[in-house]
Formats: sequence, C-alpha cells, structure tokens
Amino acid sequence: EEEVGEAAQEQPPRPRQPPRRRRSSMSRPSNMLSWACKFHPPLDVIVSLCQLHFHAVGIREEATDALLRRYPIHVACRSGASPTVVAYLARCHPLGVCAQDVNGKTPLHLATEYYGKHYDPLLEKQHVLAASSSSSITKTMKATADPAVLPKTGEVWSTEEAVYRVVSFLCHLKPCAVNLEDNSDRTALELAIELETCPFKAVKKMQKASEKDWKRRREEKKKQMSPSPTSLSTDATTPQSLDAFMKQHVENERNQLEEQLRRLTTQDLANWQKQMLLAAAAGGGEGASDEEKQQNTASSVSTTTAFHSTTSGDRKQHHLFTRSPRKKKSTTRAAHAA
Repeated sequence: EEEVGEAAQEQPPRPRQPPRRRRSSMSRPSNMLSWACKFHPPLDVIVSLCQLHFHAVGIREEATDALLRRYPIHVACRSGASPTVVAYLARCHPLGVCAQDVNGKTPLHLATEYYGKHYDPLLEKQHVLAASSSSSITKTMKATADPAVLPKTGEVWSTEEAVYRVVSFLCHLKPCAVNLEDNSDRTALELAIELETCPFKAVKKMQKASEKDWKRRREEKKKQMSPSPTSLSTDATTPQSLDAFMKQHVENERNQLEEQLRRLTTQDLANWQKQMLLAAAAGGGEGASDEEKQQNTASSVSTTTAFHSTTSGDRKQHHLFTRSPRKKKSTTRAAHAA
C-alpha cells in the first residue's frame, strides 16, 4: 500500500482542459454563398459565385444551434442584402421563396421582420457608384437583375422603398408564401402588421397576394369536388341522367354475362352437354317409345350446338337448328352429262 501511494504521488497532475467555446450566431455556414450574403455583397459578386457553383443556390445550411437550415435567399433577406441580389437568388431558385427554416419562417417572414433593420443605403450607394464607374458591372446588372428591382442609373433607394421592392417581388413570384405560417402560427402579413416594420404599400401588396392565393385554392377545390363530364351521378333526378344511367347499367350487365361466357372452357361445354343428354334420356322414362327418346336427344344436341355457337365470341344472332341427314348425290350418267 505504501508503494502504491508513493507511485500515485510521483505522477504529475493532468492539465485542465479549457472549456469548449460556444458557437456564435455568425458561425460560418456550410454554403459559401450563404456566407457571402451575410455582408451585403454587390450583385456582380453573387453572380460570379453562382457561375462557379450554381448548385450552391439550392443548398441548405446544416441544422445546428446557430444554423437554421436556410437557403441563401433566407440569409439575404435576413441580412438586408441588395434588392437586386434578393431578386437574382429568387429567380435562380424559386422553390426557396416558399421554403421554411427550422423556425418555420420563409424569406418573406425574414424580409418583413429584419430587412428594414439591416439594410444600409450608404453601402448600397457605394455599390451603385462602383457599378456606374465600371462598364462590365453595369452590363452584368442589366443582364441579370430583374426590372422590378433594378434602380435607375445612379439612383439609391431608401429603406422603405427597398423593403417595398423586396416584398412586392417575393409576393409576385410566389403568392402562396404570404399564407404560410411559422412555428408561432403567424403569417408574414400578420408579422408586418404587428411589428410595423413595413410601409403601408408593402402591407397592401401582401394583402392582394393573400387574396389571390386563397382564390386559387378555392378554384382548385371546386375542380376537385365537381364531377367529371364522363362520370354519371346515381342520385340524379333529371330524366336524361336517369336514362343514361340505365343504359350504362344494362351495358355493364351485358358485358359481365359475355365475359362469363368467354371464360367457359371446352371441358365445361362437354360436361354440360353430357348432363343435357342424361336429363333428356331420363325425362323420357321407361315407358317412352324409341321415337320420343330420339326426339329428346336431337333437341338436346341442337340446344348444345346453339349454345356452343354463342360462346365463340360472335355477337350475331344464332338460330337453333337440328342435324338432318345429307341427301346422297345422284351418280347417274344423265346427271354427269347434264
């Protein structure tokens, strides 16, 4: 025990590990395009990144404590990027306009809540001056930017005008995004009215988009509920519909009987013929004469032959017939001469 205690005393103490640092809200996302959208980039930078990695527009962030599975358009609306950048990302990936992050927020939610707070008109003015001085950047903006969010040469929009341009463009592109609710059961329109972060004309634009989306939904529901013109309603009370229903019913019954007749095999027909012959022989009785037995047998054979002709698939009308002996041809010399 003394040796074990001395060995334990000789061991040096273990160094204490530093505590793990908590990831900040500005942690680097897995998508470089989303990372660039955090810092109010000009349009030519976003266009260059999309040309190098076009698939990055449709890549979400990983779901962690700081990252909320957002597309680049979510990050652009949240960070107050240029309206031309938001419109370009929306055109490249329209499905991202209606996509919801972990909190259930769409880009329209984030634009109504945060865009006016983080939009910087001074930084936007610097981008406009750089674009006006460079002909290549001006050509890129005219070729890629949407006309609804493209300002005039040298023009810088105010915060309210920029918010209105972004909101109106998203509502025009995807009206269904207005009626989507987040985890707090609030739509983008309710959020804008509650927080008062959007101008009045932007709220009016969202109201019109909401009405348009609900109208589209009602029309789709009516189309699903209304019967097709080819279908027949059994509860119809008009004479035309009743006549059509009865005709369809008779046609279905006829088709079912024909299908049952087609399924009868040759063995089934032979068994049925045998049963008919036995029934005809038994019906004559012991006291019946030979002529009556022959007549019963001939009638059963004729009925069997007629039934067999109807099962061949031909829908023409068949007549019952009996077998009659063939007449012998005359072989006289006079007949040959004639």
